[in-house]
Amino acid sequence: MDNSSEIKVIRPLLQAYASTLSESSTSKVLSLYTEDAVFMPSSLPTAKGTPGIKTTYDYIFNTTALKVTMDMKEVTVITAAWAIARTTTPGVQKILKRENESEEGKKSCSSARRLRARGSWRGSAFARWC
Repeated sequence: MDNSSEIKVIRPLLQAYASTLSESSTSKVLSLYTEDAVFMPSSLPTAKGTPGIKTTYDYIFNTTALKVTMDMKEVTVITAAWAIARTTTPGVQKILKRENESEEGKKSCSSARRLRARGSWRGSAFARWC
C-alpha cells in the first residue's frame, strides 16, 4: 500500500504545528487538533479535548515563547484513518518571567486522524519527552 500521498498531507500539518508554537497562537494550534484530542506535555498534566488543550496552551504561551521548527524523523500511515509521526523540535524556548533562553529540542510522538466528514487530517494526540 503506497501512502506517499497521505504522508505529503501529514507533513505540512506538523510543520503548521511548529509554526503555531512559534507564533504563540492558541487559536491556530487548536485548529490543528481533533475535538477529542489529547495533549501530553512533558511537565504539565495531560489535557483532553478542546477546552483542556486550550487551557494548557494558554498557560504555555503566557509563560514561554518558543521559536521552533519541526524535524520529521518518520511518518507512518497505519490505516486509512490513523497515522503516527516521530519528530524533534529544534529551536529556542524563552521563559518569559525570567527572561532566560534555553535550547529547545524535545522528542515527540504525534498521531493524526482523518476526519470522516471533511477527509482532512488533524492531530489526535501529541506527547513530548526529553
